[in-house]
Amino acid sequence: MTEPGLFGVLPMQYILTISGLVLGGVFGLLKWFMHRMVTEIDARLKRIDEIEGRFERLLSDLPMHYQRREDSIREYTALNAKVDRIYELMLRTDRIKETP
Repeated sequence: MTEPGLFGVLPMQYILTISGLVLGGVFGLLKWFMHRMVTEIDARLKRIDEIEGRFERLLSDLPMHYQRREDSIREYTALNAKVDRIYELMLRTDRIKETP
């Protein structure tokens, strides 16, 4: 028969069993935590992809709904030139009618 060690043979088996259970529990919690993190990261990446798609659609639709300041000034200037030309023609026809 073997002599028991410092803690005895039977208690050493209990210590190894308990430490195995504790390590198993820690690894189980780590596995659960990592799975949860991966799931959350996947959900966030999916949301980012959705937002990128919406942003790309916005960029493609933007030229249809947006007018640059320079374009607006150019349009306004051209319209004012036409109105001024019509006004000058009206004044000229009024002067022609007034002279005998």
